[in-house]
Amino acid sequence: MGIEILRNHGMDIPISPTKAVMAKTEMKFKVALRNRPISYLSTLPIEDDPLLALCQQIDICALYSGKLDVLKLLNWKIVQYALKKGTISTNMAPILSALALMYVRLNDVKRANEYSAAAHALNPRIRDDKANYIQSEMCVSLAACLLQHFRSVTDSFLQCYKDFKVSCSCVSLSGIHWLCYKLTYQ
Repeated sequence: MGIEILRNHGMDIPISPTKAVMAKTEMKFKVALRNRPISYLSTLPIEDDPLLALCQQIDICALYSGKLDVLKLLNWKIVQYALKKGTISTNMAPILSALALMYVRLNDVKRANEYSAAAHALNPRIRDDKANYIQSEMCVSLAACLLQHFRSVTDSFLQCYKDFKVSCSCVSLSGIHWLCYKLTYQ
């Protein structure tokens, strides 16, 4: 249903993308970025966008289901959409951090670090949106734990947990715990 809604907004995402579709979309993604790093997104102005909120939920479903090709395709189109619009929403940080986790699963360390750094750079700007902030910080911390030595990331993970306990006790994070379990043990 979510993908059908995205189709109505110009994001045609096939359920089983072919290699040709993946290559074409990746080229469009690279052209849209114009040789800028993905962290460029963290410099764009923030504006509420219900389409990006929907994309975030579809992102989570694609990550849970293990459809990494659909996740890649969706995220490339999300970045193209944000660059074309010239703004991002607070949903972009969790989207970028979920993409970092996807690249961790694909063993692409360079891209995982790049997306993780972009989400981490965006997090201070979305701190007021507690649910997205906590989800993004948890995913970035998990990606860092999976990519680096444990001691080098323990402090940021503990800080994130402290922020969660202090400021966000009302937000349900059962989905994030499931995501951490799914990515760690599969």
